[in-house]
Formats: sequence, C-alpha cells, structure tokens
Amino acid sequence: MSNSPIDSPAPHKKRERLVAIYHPKRGSTIFNYVFGFVVFIFGLGSNVIAAAGFVEFGLVSWTLGLFALAFGLVLVLWTETRRRHILYIVTTWNIRIRTGYVNKKTARVFYDEITEVATSSEPVEEAINQGDVVVYSVKSKDEPALIFEGVHNPHGIREVILRFVATIPEPPPWLHVPRD
Repeated sequence: MSNSPIDSPAPHKKRERLVAIYHPKRGSTIFNYVFGFVVFIFGLGSNVIAAAGFVEFGLVSWTLGLFALAFGLVLVLWTETRRRHILYIVTTWNIRIRTGYVNKKTARVFYDEITEVATSSEPVEEAINQGDVVVYSVKSKDEPALIFEGVHNPHGIREVILRFVATIPEPPPWLHVPRD
C-alpha cells in the first residue's frame, strides 16, 4: 500500500445533483394518437369485413386496408417516439433539454445566466394543466434560450427554476464547467 492520499470526489454540496426529468405529455399530441388509432381500426375492420365476405374481396380493398393498418400504426409509433426522444432536465446547477436517441444534443442554461422564466399555455392546455415553460438568458435577450414544450404543471416547474435562480451561492459551484 502506498501512503499517497486518495483523490476523493468533491464534497456533496459541490456536486451537481439531478432534481427532475420531464417529458412532453401525450395530451399535447392527442390528435395524432386518436387519428392513428381510428385509421388503424378502419384498416383492420375493412380487412376483416373483406375476409368474412361481407364486401367483395379484391386487391384494391385488401391493399387499402393494409395501408390503413400500417399508416395508423406508424403514426402512433412515430408520435410516441418523437415524444420520448425529448428530455427536459432540471439539476442543481442548470436546466437542460436533451434530444435524440443516437445523435444526442443538449442545450443548457446555468441559473446565473437566466434573466426571466415565463409560462404560456392555451385555454385547452390550461384545462388539463399543461403548457410551456419559456426560459430567457443573458446570451439570448429577446429570444428564448430554452422552451419546455407541453409539460405537465408548467407553473410548478417555473417556480422550481425561480427558486434555484434566487438561491445561487457565491461563488457558483459550476464556475469550472465550460460554457457553450
């Protein structure tokens, strides 16, 4: 054994910790789910009716039924995949948006760069407690730096972010992290 000191990790309060991860909610894309399901059921029904002999069986009816089945299934799967490839991450140092499965891209804003946090939602979204959280930073004065789109409880997420902005320690523990 050597007598050299062991490199210990940073103290617990000096490390970044995960606070929450959010996904866009299904309610913001409900039309795609409903339309895809209806088209899928139409295709399934037309093929069953043609196979049972209630409608004249032909290449055109069978092809249209299969196309409707495939289109409905692809629409629902595409909508769900698109919804799941976006992560909204809140940590003790910053907020991030991560997109992609293979080619992941991350956009982040540290709390000391945030100038304003706002929420926006349509009346229909407000009824189901959904909306967008819009974050403005020093770097992008008039344009939003990050937008959490279609999240549940946008006012609560805004409040969490504002509390972190209000309680930035001096000096911030993330000064060693390179900024983009």
